Amino acid sequence: MKKYFSIFSLVLMFLCGNFLFASCSKDDDAEEDIDRALIGTWENIDKEKDCREVMTFFADGTHLDALYSVVTTDEPEYTDEDGAYKKSKGTYTASNGVLTVSLTHEFSVSKYKDKEWHEKEDALDGSVNYQVKDDKLTLSGVNNDGKDKNLILTKVK
Repeated sequence: MKKYFSIFSLVLMFLCGNFLFASCSKDDDAEEDIDRALIGTWENIDKEKDCREVMTFFADGTHLDALYSVVTTDEPEYTDEDGAYKKSKGTYTASNGVLTVSLTHEFSVSKYKDKEWHEKEDALDGSVNYQVKDDKLTLSGVNNDGKDKNLILTKVK
């Protein structure tokens, strides 16, 4: 299980590698801050790490990120009803090739010892560059080691 949590940590570092400060108030022009091409469900399967990541971006500016094992697990007590072992959700904006996310809640049985959503004490904000071409979403940024990192996801719906 530790392998899966380190994968999720890497994804979070990737998404939140470049920290930004966000306004506390909601902008009336929020719809202008969402690239419609991004809306939908995107998936990346990393067979090397036995992990499947699913990101869903909704039209209302919220998102859900979930990690699943691609191998059968003997530990269903560590997953939710859909089989995800780690989830995060929050809000996002996306325009001019920059995706900014704010992670406000997380689900992790191993961390919280229950199957409930928990509000993060401090929202985790970060930005990456993105590009949507055909059915591919490419996220580009710098990880905590200072190395360039790309994550390519395929649109599933």
